[in-house]
Amino acid sequence: MKRGLSIGFFFVMLCSSRWLSHAEALPRESSDRLRAVFQILGRSPSGRELLEAAQDHWKLSSEKELSRFIKWDRSSRTDAVLIRHFNPSSGVEERERQVTVSLKSTQRLEEIVLDLAHELIHATAQPAWDPYDPQLSAAQYVHAAIEGKGGEVEAVVRECQVALELAPILKSESLGRCEPYIEDEAVVASLVRQDFYRVGSWHSKLLKEFGKDHERFPLLSAKAPRLYSSTGHSPYPAALLQEFQELTASACENSKNRLKTLSASRRSPSAEGSGQSLEKVQDFIERRCRSE
Repeated sequence: MKRGLSIGFFFVMLCSSRWLSHAEALPRESSDRLRAVFQILGRSPSGRELLEAAQDHWKLSSEKELSRFIKWDRSSRTDAVLIRHFNPSSGVEERERQVTVSLKSTQRLEEIVLDLAHELIHATAQPAWDPYDPQLSAAQYVHAAIEGKGGEVEAVVRECQVALELAPILKSESLGRCEPYIEDEAVVASLVRQDFYRVGSWHSKLLKEFGKDHERFPLLSAKAPRLYSSTGHSPYPAALLQEFQELTASACENSKNRLKTLSASRRSPSAEGSGQSLEKVQDFIERRCRSE
């Protein structure tokens, strides 16, 4: 029986008008370990490309500065914080997206290398959806998180490509997590995609939740799951559905608070842009917050 692969997924938190700092500096021994991870990952052509892309993405002058965006934790995942700064008088909003990569500290070094390859795909991709889009549905969110740019399929394919390239120096057990997706010494994306949609006993619930949008997922299957979210401890479509519901609840709370602010500011003569912004917030609440 093939072992289930547990991979952290991209988790988004929403905040309004406040700043969250990056992870604290790593202790020296942890920094040394992370530096070893960078060195091993950089010996893979695909890994070197990922490290360089991350430096470009965060506008860093050296690889060492990447440690500012990485911390050790109990699971590997990518967290993003979307912070909105809003001027109720002008109706102008500015957004700041802060990303932190967590790496599971209790793993072997070679496993951390592959986790970092995976998470850098998530961390450096632009989101394929707007959490405050009135039209955003659960099915759109789940599909984008799995198959979109920077999604889970791409992350696993790149992770396994790194594993192939580093096979001569990594332990065989590490390549084993990718063996189901390798044919003729190449990673097959279609095999990865199929396994993400094996959801077992969650199948009927997901069909119900997606409604007519279940047509977006022709590969959704009641076969026994092979891939589990390390944060949701369930197959990815189920974990991502829960994430969408939590994200929506947070977005609705923020939008209702904003509605109160806009309603008050609209009475001010200087509130030039508040009318149009008020309509946008009302539209979001009507479409996405009906059950909130």
